[in-house]
Amino acid sequence: MTMVEKNFGWWPRNSTVDARVTHVEPLTTYAASIAAVRDDPRSYDGWFYPPLEPVRSTAKESKPLPEMPAPVYGLPATHRITATETWLDENSERFRYDGYFREVTFDADTTRAAASA
Repeated sequence: MTMVEKNFGWWPRNSTVDARVTHVEPLTTYAASIAAVRDDPRSYDGWFYPPLEPVRSTAKESKPLPEMPAPVYGLPATHRITATETWLDENSERFRYDGYFREVTFDADTTRAAASA
């Protein structure tokens, strides 16, 4: 049986999970990734706000385009998942959260985040 390893995240829990067909563990860069998000200027009062980008528009106005929250953005990977190839194939390898993060609490060792619906 072939095993596949993929880095994924953002999962702000310093946790290891062992299951029948998978193993999840924090990356060696886990603490640095948590610190990078915690110290980012877009992180404030327990929330991570998406970066701003200019609105995409074909309007011919003379003033600059306004900046709005980016609909898609990335946070650093925090974990590695190891699984059987049949379970973690190329069609199911994308681990990402859609939406914005809320309820981010920064503790000494862990960070919790929940994606808003």
